[in-house]
Amino acid sequence: MSTRHALARAAACLLLAAPAAADPAPATLEALMAGMAQASGVRAEYTEVKEMALLSAPIETRGVLHFIPPSRMVRRSLEPEVSSLVVDGRRVEFRDASGAAPVDLSADPSAREFIDNFTTIFRGDTEALQRKYEVRFESEPPRWRLMLEPRDALLRRFVASLTLSGEGATMREMLLVEQDGDRTTTRFGRVETDHAYSEAEIRELFGDGEGGAAR
Repeated sequence: MSTRHALARAAACLLLAAPAAADPAPATLEALMAGMAQASGVRAEYTEVKEMALLSAPIETRGVLHFIPPSRMVRRSLEPEVSSLVVDGRRVEFRDASGAAPVDLSADPSAREFIDNFTTIFRGDTEALQRKYEVRFESEPPRWRLMLEPRDALLRRFVASLTLSGEGATMREMLLVEQDGDRTTTRFGRVETDHAYSEAEIRELFGDGEGGAAR
């Protein structure tokens, strides 16, 4: 999997990490965004299925997502291969199990654009979200769906649309459709939206603050 695909898929997971609104069935976009901004710390297991035109069978990945507001995330893939995408403020690194040095994406403007676009949702900033995306929100209690199409030209080169869906106060699924037609469906389980990360957990995930990162 290319670093670019890893980044796009990890950034998409940022959206899924957020909880739905505290209301049992958010009736408006504003209510959903307010709920998403309330996450104090997220830990979730995920199963991701990627369908690619060039492959005869889909690729299934399992792993764990960690998110600490407002801008720290580790997306750790455990099966079929071990890899990590680490976002720590302005630092973005990709690691795999080869033992090679991590790929530092911090200075890559497109990498920053990916991350900045997706973290908008955690600020609960509906106005900014609508500037960055064409937004449609549907609610038929207890189910709801949020559909996003990027306005930004750079993001549109890779992402055609994102559709988040949930039921009540639970985010269930996200569908990422890329411009080349590839589709990635991510489903989450065992989601904690109030996980209190200890200092030990933070050190394990993000390293010692001097360039170290989770493996």
